[in-house]
Amino acid sequence: MKERIKAVQRVFYALLIVDLVVIALGVPMRGDGPTLDVLDEVSTFDAGFDRGKLEKTLLAHAQGQGLVQIETVAKAAAAEGVPEVKVAPGAQPIAPRASLALATLGDVNALTGKDASLPLGVPSAETLGQALSWRLSRRSGAQGFELLGVELGKQGCSDADLQRERDVTSARIARLRAQQELAVATKTLEEAEQLYEARRKWKAPWKSIVKANEKRSEALGSADRHYEELAKPAEQLQPSASETCALATASLRELPSGQSFELTLPAAIEQRGVAVGSLTGSDFPIAHASGLWDQLAKLSSKQAIAKLRGRFSWHYRYVEVAPGVKLGGMTVLQLAPLALLPFFIALIRRSRGVGASYNPFDRPAGEVLPMVGFGLSALNLLVLLFLPLAGCALCTWSLIELEQLPVVPVLCVLGCVGLGGSSQFALGELLELREAVTRSHSNPPPAPSASAR
Repeated sequence: MKERIKAVQRVFYALLIVDLVVIALGVPMRGDGPTLDVLDEVSTFDAGFDRGKLEKTLLAHAQGQGLVQIETVAKAAAAEGVPEVKVAPGAQPIAPRASLALATLGDVNALTGKDASLPLGVPSAETLGQALSWRLSRRSGAQGFELLGVELGKQGCSDADLQRERDVTSARIARLRAQQELAVATKTLEEAEQLYEARRKWKAPWKSIVKANEKRSEALGSADRHYEELAKPAEQLQPSASETCALATASLRELPSGQSFELTLPAAIEQRGVAVGSLTGSDFPIAHASGLWDQLAKLSSKQAIAKLRGRFSWHYRYVEVAPGVKLGGMTVLQLAPLALLPFFIALIRRSRGVGASYNPFDRPAGEVLPMVGFGLSALNLLVLLFLPLAGCALCTWSLIELEQLPVVPVLCVLGCVGLGGSSQFALGELLELREAVTRSHSNPPPAPSASAR
């Protein structure tokens, strides 16, 4: 009997250890719940986020607010000494310089406000027209030009390039003036020569006209040299990084020959902000409220998902052994309460087995029977009912935090209530039996005397 009671006691202590292990496993890990909420938010956004399409849509909307009509460029190109520039039918407006990269969650979030704007670099039609004007004036033999289109490139130019364009325009105007003055002076000289033949007495005035004409010729030569010194380098633009100047490509057709050609022009860029349609579903309120936003703002959605997964405790760590089949911490939380049930059954069977095998005529030979449980019914109830229920409840709580259905822990609650109650009852019967045996054998009756026999 003593060995049977010891076996019951061993099962009782084993159950206590299992109780504590299940409780330790089931304690919710701080931060898993909020992290999972943020993960759900970011994953939902990532599932519907088409970066390329969104960037294209927003850019098109923003650029539409800064288009430069190509007719204004052709109008600005009109100048003295320049063949007429017409705009080809169907020529598209010049799209402004704009860039948009929604590479991170912060980039996307920045466009959620009602005042969201996008910086645009709008080209100056006047500088484009001036640059086009003097270049076309240097093409001989053309009666006119047809402007097919102008496109801003990604390469920039320097402020010195813009200043040189203005200088070239001024030098060209000065050259035209010198040519006009020389033409007038030449005509006057020709008239004076004719008069000189008729009237010799005009000799002195004619000579002064010759000298003035020579000075005008020198001035024209100087204007020509100055113009060429500026124009030739200006025709060989070198790209450079700049936000205030951009290189543009103008496509033209020469008339009447129909020959097509391209010219590289510098354009002054005006920086301005234009409103864009605010985005919805990308304000990430849960991430902001959780305090994780600062860590995620500089990451892409996929990088943020990977980072969030790395924050989880072992409760949410798993290995996908097959499509849709995951083994890991959640599996442990589901199955851990099941470990309690075999110990309940073993405790009930062994407790009842002691009573079934007890023979009142079999004295324990003065042996002291071992203690069963903790001796007090309340303490035994703690081990047999409250601790198991606590373990099941904690596992249930952790699974709910991880958005998992706690099927097994909930069923184990019912099992723990039934088997725990039965264990408490069986252990109580064993305690009563132990007390009865102890009392009945503490003062055994005297052995029968010889006379009685």
